[in-house]
Amino acid sequence: MATTTAVQKCLHLPEILRMICNEQDDRRTLLAMALTCHALLEPALDKLWHRITNFKPLVSCLPPDAWKFGKELFRTWTHVLPARAITAKDLHRYLDSYAHRIREFHVTGHVGQIFTADAFRALQLATNGRPGALAPCIQRLHWFALNDGPSIRRNPLNQAYPYFSLFLGENIRSLGFGVYPHQKLLQVDPVNSTLERFPHLKALDVTIGAIDPGESSDLARQYISLHPWSNLAVLKVSNLSGKDIPRLSSLPRLVSLHLVHLTNVTAPDAPSAVHSGSSNTQPEDLLSTLDSLEVTSTQPSNIINFLQHLSPHNRIRSFACIAHEQQSSCKNLIDAVRLYLNPRTLQQLKVERHERHCVREPLELDPDTRLDISPLHQFHELLELEVVGIEDVWPTPEELALYPTHWPNISKLKLSVELEFLDGRLPRINHTHIMELLSKCKNLHTLGLRFDATGVKTGEHFTAVDGNQLTSLFVGDSPMYSLERCLRFLRCICRG
Repeated sequence: MATTTAVQKCLHLPEILRMICNEQDDRRTLLAMALTCHALLEPALDKLWHRITNFKPLVSCLPPDAWKFGKELFRTWTHVLPARAITAKDLHRYLDSYAHRIREFHVTGHVGQIFTADAFRALQLATNGRPGALAPCIQRLHWFALNDGPSIRRNPLNQAYPYFSLFLGENIRSLGFGVYPHQKLLQVDPVNSTLERFPHLKALDVTIGAIDPGESSDLARQYISLHPWSNLAVLKVSNLSGKDIPRLSSLPRLVSLHLVHLTNVTAPDAPSAVHSGSSNTQPEDLLSTLDSLEVTSTQPSNIINFLQHLSPHNRIRSFACIAHEQQSSCKNLIDAVRLYLNPRTLQQLKVERHERHCVREPLELDPDTRLDISPLHQFHELLELEVVGIEDVWPTPEELALYPTHWPNISKLKLSVELEFLDGRLPRINHTHIMELLSKCKNLHTLGLRFDATGVKTGEHFTAVDGNQLTSLFVGDSPMYSLERCLRFLRCICRG
């Protein structure tokens, strides 16, 4: 009885109730909790409205006769148009009960109901055009609605850029936009005006459509030069080039950098590798604040040259790179990681040679052709390693046996298991080697390796690995003879 009383007292504490609601992500459950009792109403509503991903909640809060709806043929969205003038009284319920709860608004072109420009104008008139009127306490706004070609003007989100200031209160800390440079009045000018209002942003994400690469690069350069950005910690931007590196290195608090479609990067005159100990004229603090770096480019040379600009004393913990160039190899990227990233700090690594189409398996295969990842063996602090490329890593049993020595704390390991890259060669490791790896890597929860499952025998007894944490297993096009026998093996090694 005493225990029950103690629990009941705890459930009357607002802090406990709020923690319970914050741990719940299912919206139906949160709605049921809000309707359960008065004590749960406020914390459950706060969680429900914390992150909004479409306009339906706002539509639902206004009187039904305020809207009319239309749908274009072959379109996934429904147009929301004003059926009459929107008044301050219409907005009373939304503004008093819900608007102040919104902290994040992330909207894309895939939402079901989209306000037309006329609907936004009606809302603007009803709120006297006050910035942030529809979300006064918002902290993050991401507005992405890029379309290709002539369809850009048919997407209502693209026409609504002049009105998203209605969702921008003074507490905004993170902004994300998709912009086409040739849409100056429709997109570029509203985004410029918005960024000028917020020089103290902590996170900025600008995706720029590259119809004209030169024009896109100029616009990206304009955005990162608009302010000193002295508080900016997270930056994702597309279409920058090598000449923008000095500007990036001048951002004093930049922790996370994601460069999309990086172009025209040349190596510094005297690059310094992390392990060389050589000195040169390169400033030692160049991008030295970075903790996380992700770079995509059509040419691996741009990624490799960018890494040479890093401080030899960089403290990067997470690095990901994706090269889109056809027939390119991951080998040079892996060599660059060995030379220019710090083995004492790197914990997460992804190296990917991306192919937009399924790569056909060659008619002739060289049994000695594979991707050498031995340059990564010195990164003993790795927790996550993912390598995606045309060449299969194709490890031997002896090499696999040394993985726990190279990466003793590894929790995620995926090597050449993507189905768009097919390899007809028989893997050199089998299910017993997988069991041995799991017995030595106790932290491994995600594993991706091709292995020969044809040797799983009928009636073979599998003993669960003590302390095994594996919940996800990716096997690519691993060969097998019996689905039933393989399922028994998988059930034994996977906890999920």
